[in-house]
Amino acid sequence: MSSYHAFRPVTLVVVLATLCGFVACHEHHEELPDGQAITFDPVDSILWTHIFLMSLSFGVLFPTGMVQH
Repeated sequence: MSSYHAFRPVTLVVVLATLCGFVACHEHHEELPDGQAITFDPVDSILWTHIFLMSLSFGVLFPTGMVQH
């Protein structure tokens, strides 16, 4: 076993541990009322566009490509 394979899991753990701090420290915690998990803000057009494109790509284009090959 080379030293590269032994080094990769350690690197992954260090990177994930470092990124966890950014997730725990982001703002917007004060916008939620106590006892509520989500806000009632409307879903904007960027999110709807993303949902439509993902549905198109994974629901139509990807299966079509899998059938043809």
